[in-house]
Amino acid sequence: MVFLCFTYEVLGSEVVFGSSFTTNGFTTNEGWNEYVNRSVVLTAEAYEGQNYFGLNAFAGQLLNADGISKMFYSLPPHYAIRVKGTTMIKITGEYAQNMGGIIVDGKISMTNFMRVYYRDPNNQNIYIKSNFDVTEFHHATSALIQVQFGSDEKNQTYYGLRDFYFYVETCPSGCESCDNALVCNSWKLQYRSLIGQQILTFDTEGWFISTKFNNADKNTYMSLENCHSTSFDTPYFGFGLLNQQITKTIELPLHYKVKISYHQLLYDTLPRYSYNWVMEIDGIIITTKSFGFILSTPPHLCIFEYSDAGPSGEIYDSIKFEASHTKQFLTYSTYPTNYIFSDSKIKWGIRDFEVYIKKCDVSCIYSCKGPGPQGCIDDVRYNLFLFYSVFTETTFTNYDGWQMIKATPLSIKNCMDSLVAAATFFQGGNYFQKTQQLTQTHTSISISFTFYQIDQFTGEKLFVLVDDVEVKQVSLITATINDGLPFCGSNADYDKRIVVNIPGIAHSQNILIVQIYTNQLAGATGYWGIRNFALTIDKRQMPTEFTDYILDSNDYKDWVYTPTTFQLTLCSSKTFFGGTSSLDQNSSLRKIIKNIPEHEKIKIQFKIVLKAVTDQNIILVFDIDGKRAFEKYLQPKTMKYCDASTNSYFYSIEEIYDHTNSQVFLLISTSNSVSMTWGIRDFKLSYYERLIYTG
Repeated sequence: MVFLCFTYEVLGSEVVFGSSFTTNGFTTNEGWNEYVNRSVVLTAEAYEGQNYFGLNAFAGQLLNADGISKMFYSLPPHYAIRVKGTTMIKITGEYAQNMGGIIVDGKISMTNFMRVYYRDPNNQNIYIKSNFDVTEFHHATSALIQVQFGSDEKNQTYYGLRDFYFYVETCPSGCESCDNALVCNSWKLQYRSLIGQQILTFDTEGWFISTKFNNADKNTYMSLENCHSTSFDTPYFGFGLLNQQITKTIELPLHYKVKISYHQLLYDTLPRYSYNWVMEIDGIIITTKSFGFILSTPPHLCIFEYSDAGPSGEIYDSIKFEASHTKQFLTYSTYPTNYIFSDSKIKWGIRDFEVYIKKCDVSCIYSCKGPGPQGCIDDVRYNLFLFYSVFTETTFTNYDGWQMIKATPLSIKNCMDSLVAAATFFQGGNYFQKTQQLTQTHTSISISFTFYQIDQFTGEKLFVLVDDVEVKQVSLITATINDGLPFCGSNADYDKRIVVNIPGIAHSQNILIVQIYTNQLAGATGYWGIRNFALTIDKRQMPTEFTDYILDSNDYKDWVYTPTTFQLTLCSSKTFFGGTSSLDQNSSLRKIIKNIPEHEKIKIQFKIVLKAVTDQNIILVFDIDGKRAFEKYLQPKTMKYCDASTNSYFYSIEEIYDHTNSQVFLLISTSNSVSMTWGIRDFKLSYYERLIYTG
């Protein structure tokens, strides 16, 4: 007896993904965006018992069309999309020449009618009904559909739409990508980004804008914008100018080819120009794209303000291309090639960025140049390990050694000698600290200084920290006639000086942080200050600080007096480190992360929350190990991310750096004069360990 065994996969099929205007009596736009060339309220109008959306108002002109648009998100794996619907043209004038089209992802898919009609004298209006049915090859997970209409007889010819259906031609079951309904292809969707549908939750995911061309616009401020109208609400990242580029470095698994697609919007364009863009991978130009219009002047997909002064609008298009690529890190950049001064107001943004890859054979370890085991090659490859993560819980109370630096103005006080102190000498609850970069190789340091104990102390302690590690503590007992100095303070008979020596502190890093503080409680009546601070690196003594009898501000310009504790702040029901009572435009945030295993690169990720006035320019500064790593230029928009009363938003920062040290010193600050508060959350540090290969 013979048994036959058959295996098969479920074939793809046509699926209705969305529909609109299908009932006879609908009355709303059902989520479509409307763009019209005159100030009218769009409604549905009936003909023979069936409503058509826009039949009362869509008129347009041959070179300046009216229309509607809608974005469809989260499409399943597919190889094509299909749209169909029913249109109605109402002619009220003597003569009409009409033009209409269906546009899919910025591509004109059909110009189905370019007709001339003459009205029948016996009929007040002419109604012409027709259908459209368009199929386009398509693989991206979102699609923008536009339906446009124009006529040479403005306000005498109108256009309506009903029975709209959006179909997805799906891949066979289990496919990530396909070219038809029968079999999968070898493309795998590996990376998706900038896919948020709401502006308040739209994550920038480490994308950034930088100046591309050498001109006056040096500072490039990164922003988000909503392309919205009556019902349309689609956020885009960037909205840079014509001299700027959008960039992101993406890590990919073993592969030999990439396919990239995304949507791009040019905002407030003019009809007399075309715009050319470059797409780069790893600094190499892969392809170019020309943006322009064919049917008409650019429609207003976003906010439309009617004006007879001259048409402007938005150009929308999709970018799709393939390229050979084998490296672990892919740096993508796109920018315009023609900077036109008269068009300097034009802005542009992107969204729905996707990377598909063709993977290496499973036997490949480091890289490959093609499919199969024969395609395997040796190359530099890294393994990524998450090492440190903090501020990731919804709410948290642990600082984990992070310090907010919010400096209190310092002054000079006299107590027999001239002391460095705050307005009323130093007290508990604050660090007196200095951060400095050491250029010479060393293995140890020594510290000494004179500590002035003023007024009442009853056993509190003095602490000295080096790189956040305690290296000395001194008990501060009440001064007496035997060891005190009279009448320096105001609340006790005796004060005293204590010489603090801390020799042989193991230290080899190029950043040194020294902190001095006491554990006095609030309301304490004791005060303190210091003089004669000396640092010795190995056996080389550095110039002693605070030695002159009369000190001035230059003597303490490198020191700060900053609180030891801060309040945490809630934003959108989540805790973030910093905020209203802590970090402002003059503050910074620092952390030392130690004992990182052997590595060659680090990856840093965090979210920064900004509370600032709309359209103010904010510079985010990030230093690693005392060196400037980046400056990000941010521009908040009118968004209420944290709460309904505060203008606020967040940006995601993601950077990869070459780094080999076992510890990293991080300093985050802002550089601007704008009144603001800020904080961070969801901080992660990962390291890349190199795989070793021979060949």
